Amino acid sequence: MTERLGVTPAQTVGPFLHIGLPWPDGPYVVPAGTPGAFWVRGTVRDGAGEPVRDALVESWQADPDGRFDHPDDPRGAHRPGIPGFRGFGRSPTDAHGGYAIHTVRPGPLPGPEGRPRRRTWTCRSSPAGCCTGW
Repeated sequence: MTERLGVTPAQTVGPFLHIGLPWPDGPYVVPAGTPGAFWVRGTVRDGAGEPVRDALVESWQADPDGRFDHPDDPRGAHRPGIPGFRGFGRSPTDAHGGYAIHTVRPGPLPGPEGRPRRRTWTCRSSPAGCCTGW
């Protein structure tokens, strides 16, 4: 039997969202002008379908070779194939709930026995929830 759960209730993060969480590189996972880069754009909406003007969308991803710019990457130190690759971006929503992240397509991650897994791009938004793509 499948159980259907209700919508998660809204939670207020506080009036500090735009004050306390700015990211120096903003929505740029890769620098402007990076070959092959593109914008991921969307709109954050609440349960009633209204745009959320005070949300913050974050993304974290691997580079095109499937490596993370993080010391905990199990394959060792990251040597970015893209100069300035950060793997992280943060975009506040605008007056219409819109956001934009400037990035590149992530490469496949190693899975069991070293076989590639699917490509993953993960984002989270506050207060509206999470999404995963690719």
